[in-house]
Amino acid sequence: MSQHLDFKGKWGTEVRKCYKLKSIQSVDGTELAPEDMRIRSMNFGQHWRTEGVENFPYEAKIPLAFVIDYLNTQLEEYVEDAIADPDEDDEMDNLLKAYGWSTDAENLLSNTSERLKDLLMDFFAFDMLIHWYCDGQAPDNGAMINSFERFSIDGDYLIITGQCRKSGFPVRYQDI
Repeated sequence: MSQHLDFKGKWGTEVRKCYKLKSIQSVDGTELAPEDMRIRSMNFGQHWRTEGVENFPYEAKIPLAFVIDYLNTQLEEYVEDAIADPDEDDEMDNLLKAYGWSTDAENLLSNTSERLKDLLMDFFAFDMLIHWYCDGQAPDNGAMINSFERFSIDGDYLIITGQCRKSGFPVRYQDI
């Protein structure tokens, strides 16, 4: 039931309102509203520059329909580039080739190896989640996602776990 959406210039609420199924997100076991989550766009995955910032585990359950729609906007160009400029050492390219260079995200997420799914998510999750949650400073009592550690699909959701920081105190600009 994939839609053909254009995500260029669309962020946060504007994207989320297109989907009936809502995301579910929690930080250290406490559920948050999607408006309270942000993605760290500068220095993603690196240590925090502000002294005293602690990492907390988060879990984000993102509607699989959004994931499929987003990947469908990206895969055709990615596959065209991979075919035009082959990298024989690139594991994701080799797996996509083994699956016939499919650009059908629903098929790739339903009928391929777990390894290809992980590689696709690892490659596309950052931009995908910026569209879902936005970047910039999280509101007080919110959280700033800083890493992805695990991806899994459960029913109608993609589940992403990783580390984040809680908001509500001043941080250096590199930690926004």
